[in-house]
Amino acid sequence: VLAVTGSLGASRAGLALAVDGVADDGTPASAEALRAFRTPEPRLAEGRWLGASRNVRAMMDVSDGLSTDLARLARASNVGAVIETIPVAGAARAVAARAGTDAERWALDGGEDFELLIAVAARAFSHLAARFRARFNRPLVRVGVATAEAGVRRADGSAVVSAGWDHLRA
Repeated sequence: VLAVTGSLGASRAGLALAVDGVADDGTPASAEALRAFRTPEPRLAEGRWLGASRNVRAMMDVSDGLSTDLARLARASNVGAVIETIPVAGAARAVAARAGTDAERWALDGGEDFELLIAVAARAFSHLAARFRARFNRPLVRVGVATAEAGVRRADGSAVVSAGWDHLRA
C-alpha cells in the first residue's frame, strides 16, 4: 500500500499567492497556503516513527511532487504504482478555484509539501494507519498500491506524467 502523511498542494497554492500573482483574499485558506509555502514542516517525528516499523518497506519525502517522487520510489523499488486517490489540501482547492486552475495538478506536481510517501506491507496498513492516527492525531492517507507492472498510472489505467520538480532539468 502506498500512503502519504497528509494532504498535498498547499505549498504550491502558497507559491501562487506569493509569486504568481493570485490575490490573497485574507481567508484562513490563503493563510494556510502561505504558511505551507513559507515555513514548511518536515515530518521528522513521523519519519522516525514510521521508519521503526518493520512493515514500512520504503519511505521518502514528497518535496518534488507526488507524480515525480512516486515515480522515483517505484523505479528504485523495481515496481510500478497505481494512484487510487490524491489527497488535495483544502487550501489548495480554495486558492486553485480563485486562480482558475486544477488543485489536483498542484497536489500531484507542486512539491514542497514535505509530507512523507511510504510503502507499507498491505496486511499491516490498517493497523499501522490506526496507530499513526493515535500517535500523531492525523491520518495516514492511502493513495494507491505498488504493482508488478512498471510505471505510474491512475486507477482508470491512464498514465501519470511525472511533472514535478527535477533538479537535473532546472
